[in-house]
Amino acid sequence: MGNRILPDGSVLEDPVWQQVRKRAIASKDPVCALCGNPIDMEAPPHTPMACEVDHIIPVSRGGAPYDIDNLQLTHSRCNRQKSNRLREDYDDSDPNANLCPLSNNW
Repeated sequence: MGNRILPDGSVLEDPVWQQVRKRAIASKDPVCALCGNPIDMEAPPHTPMACEVDHIIPVSRGGAPYDIDNLQLTHSRCNRQKSNRLREDYDDSDPNANLCPLSNNW
C-alpha cells in the first residue's frame, strides 16, 4: 500500500497502520459491524465476504486513523458500500443502493 497523505496533510504510515489493523482483527469479533453477519476470516482479500478494517468515522471526515476505538470489522462488500460516509449517512437496507465495484481494479 505505501504511505498515504491524509486530508489534514499528515501521513498514514503503512507499517503503523498494519500493526493497528492486526490488533483490531485480533481484538474484535469476526462479525460485520455494518450488516451483522459473520465475516469469513479465510476469504481472499478484496472478495465480497473478506474481512476489512473500517474507520467508523472516516479519516477523510476527521476520524482518528490509528485509534482502535475508531475501527470496526466489516465485509469488503459492506465497506465498499459504506465508502467514506458515517453510518447514519446511508441506508443499508437496499442491497443495490450505492454499490461500488467489488474489485480494486477500476
